[in-house]
Amino acid sequence: MKLSLARRISLSIGTLIIFVSLGLGFISMIISTTALKDKTEAALLMAVDDGVKIFEAKISKELGVLQELARHENVVSMDWEVQREYLKPNVQRLGYLEIGIVTPDGIAHYVSDNSTADLSDRDYIKKAFQGQANVSNVLISKVTNQAVVMFAVPIQSDNNIKGVLIGRKDGLAFNSIINELGYGDNGYSYLLGLDGTFYAHNNAEYVMEQRNIFDDIETGEIFQDVGRAFQELGMGNRGIVKY
Repeated sequence: MKLSLARRISLSIGTLIIFVSLGLGFISMIISTTALKDKTEAALLMAVDDGVKIFEAKISKELGVLQELARHENVVSMDWEVQREYLKPNVQRLGYLEIGIVTPDGIAHYVSDNSTADLSDRDYIKKAFQGQANVSNVLISKVTNQAVVMFAVPIQSDNNIKGVLIGRKDGLAFNSIINELGYGDNGYSYLLGLDGTFYAHNNAEYVMEQRNIFDDIETGEIFQDVGRAFQELGMGNRGIVKY
């Protein structure tokens, strides 16, 4: 009876130790998992913040180069033939599809083929005529009917805006920037407009087709969960979404 009782006590203590160990192990696993999750989310937010800074710096540099051209006396002259002769070699050199001069009436004059287009209704043109160097969203060109990105800077003389210098790049221009960003071995970045349209993605078709994540909510297509997640976060807000 003594031996049986001793075995029972040993078994009870052993069982208790096992349960306590399992409990402590489970708690430790939850704590470590939560800590790892928090650390990963913090790293993701930091990566996004760094990505924004890199993106803005590259856009600013691009606009800075265009501003240098806009300050040249040949461009400031607003003599089209002089401007065209000076700007023509810079189209390919600076990696543009086309460069043009927009006169105060909103008409763009392109240096490569001497063609024209009415851009008076474009927001990036309006901003440039207000003195703001800026870059457009990914949009459909009135000239090529293809997805493009437009860079625009004012041409100024004696604090007066005499015209706008524009540069047209392929719609995948932003891709060259976001392709350098990402998280971990398999992570990647993409860029959305506030309306949910892809401005950059490692699948170029989404950009060129101007795919919109919010449209997929209605159609039930591939990005419906992404669209709902961003709706909940709110476009333009900083945070973590899961989908």
